Amino acid sequence: MRLELKRFEIWSVVKIVFLISLIIGFIISLLYAGFFVVMGTFIGAIGGEDLTPMMPSSGLVYIMILVFGTMGIAVAYTIGAVVFISIYNLFSRFTGGIVVNADKLETKETKNPSSYIVEKELA
Repeated sequence: MRLELKRFEIWSVVKIVFLISLIIGFIISLLYAGFFVVMGTFIGAIGGEDLTPMMPSSGLVYIMILVFGTMGIAVAYTIGAVVFISIYNLFSRFTGGIVVNADKLETKETKNPSSYIVEKELA
């Protein structure tokens, strides 16, 4: 069976991309905040007080990095996906969509357990 992807609904793509990018953004922001913690500890350990004012020292700053970093990445990825899907929808009108070959899966029909019990009782 040949199927052609002619158009994507923007809202359905936005929902999925936003949720996935929230997870990715949280992981990236967590790594970024962890980098600041490690660098601040390392610089403090080697006695480099010259660079310490450039490093965030408050726990609130790390939380803000997590929140704003996560939201910023999620919004940026979502806007990028909307732009990409809009361009795809525009070009697929003129050139056709992506063609996908799909096969229908055949499943074995299983007997209803209650009918199986009735058959056993009658036999």
